[in-house]
Amino acid sequence: MSAGIENGEDAETDLSSELEAARESMEGRYNAYQELHDAYAEGIERDKEMYQAMTNEDLTVDELQERIDQVNESYTIVTEQQEQFNTYTDQYNEAKASLYEAADLEQE
Repeated sequence: MSAGIENGEDAETDLSSELEAARESMEGRYNAYQELHDAYAEGIERDKEMYQAMTNEDLTVDELQERIDQVNESYTIVTEQQEQFNTYTDQYNEAKASLYEAADLEQE
């Protein structure tokens, strides 16, 4: 009977570990989403500023190029944040699958 209890405790420990891994990956994914959202908002704001500046007849080519560079930089950050979010999504999906397997649950 002692071995059965130990196996039950091992399974509970495994399940707790899997649950913690899923929670951590979910939090990482959530934080990455927030950063992605903020990067998108910044990119949109830079776009608006650039288009607004283009209505100014006194806008020089150098000023326009500077604004274009700012927009491009902001979307480079968006791309990096998308990659980070995708990485956390993959980690979360793997952790969730492991958790379901440890708990003998079926995924849909």
